[in-house]
Amino acid sequence: MRALKIWGMTMVVVIAVLGLYIYQNNREYQIILLNTNDSHGSILPVDSVGGMAERATFIRMVREKNPYVLLVDAGDINTGQAISNRADAKPDILAYNYMGYDAVTVGNHEFDKPLNVLLKQMQWAEFPFVTSNIQRNGTPLGVEYLIKEIGGVKIGIFGLTTKNTENVSIHAGEVTFENEVMAARKVVKLLKKQQVNLIIGLVHLGFTESAPGFITSYRLAQEVDGIDILVDGHSHSFIERPEHIHKTTIVTANQSGRYVGEGIIRMKKGRFVGFYWKPVLIKGFQPDSVLSLQLRPYVEAAEKDLATVVGEATEEFSLFQDGEHNVGTNALVSLLNPELLRRIHVGIGDQGAGKGIVRFFSHLISPLSLCFSCRQHCACRL
Repeated sequence: MRALKIWGMTMVVVIAVLGLYIYQNNREYQIILLNTNDSHGSILPVDSVGGMAERATFIRMVREKNPYVLLVDAGDINTGQAISNRADAKPDILAYNYMGYDAVTVGNHEFDKPLNVLLKQMQWAEFPFVTSNIQRNGTPLGVEYLIKEIGGVKIGIFGLTTKNTENVSIHAGEVTFENEVMAARKVVKLLKKQQVNLIIGLVHLGFTESAPGFITSYRLAQEVDGIDILVDGHSHSFIERPEHIHKTTIVTANQSGRYVGEGIIRMKKGRFVGFYWKPVLIKGFQPDSVLSLQLRPYVEAAEKDLATVVGEATEEFSLFQDGEHNVGTNALVSLLNPELLRRIHVGIGDQGAGKGIVRFFSHLISPLSLCFSCRQHCACRL
């Protein structure tokens, strides 16, 4: 009789374990994907939109409701507001640490300053820079790929930067860039060997060609199999819904921290079965008080610098005249030396020196926005 009871209890345990296994195996998991790109030193809101502390509040609210969250960025953290520029983007990196970014890739603007600045930023960061097609002295600049397990799901993450960075960024010559398609095929193969359930690429390529023949996120999705999601940056594109190329979904979140992409990844039986995504406008969120306090010294230092009088204008610094870009007789243009003007002209190709100069100047004179042309939809590559 006792043996029968033990057998019965054993069977109950076996059935319970088996039932739990079947339930877990058939259960649908949801992972929240939060994505940003082209933050460009946007520490403070512009026109009440964006802001690091405001972004942190939104991310915290998402995490409070969801146990499984993946937070990533597709590059161009650098070059924007004076708060960031004067401090080599240290406040940006500290903010990303605070928000708990899981991975970022490198954009072309990460090479606006000498390589040692980017290496310093990597040391400050508590998150990995994923650089699958950038090498320094024969080894990946950051990490070639990353495998992160969330809710029992193994997620493989790789990162790509446009090879055109070699042509448009002053300090890109300190590293080497592999062809994006070749690098992606190689790293996807490596990730599949490690039996990941989902492959996500953080790619600073853009929706539109930065120069004829260069790889876009669309083209990458067409030429490389096995990528589930591409988180794109570089072209500052605004989209309201994901783009689908073959079996790859592409998302991007505009620029300057104005939006955070929020996606729901559906997983079942270890397989990617669905994805819903939308851009969330960062407006109306209270700034995170802790992060605001951390950023305050950098804000105050920048305000002090910007309040310093370095000269007195004797002519109007208008960049527009009669609705046209005014670069021929502009007093601000005369501050640039001929060599720098030549570099800008070469860098923008067939867009024309006028627009390039206006974009370049806006980096200098506006601590709050990237450029006049970029405020809504940008194809700017400088």
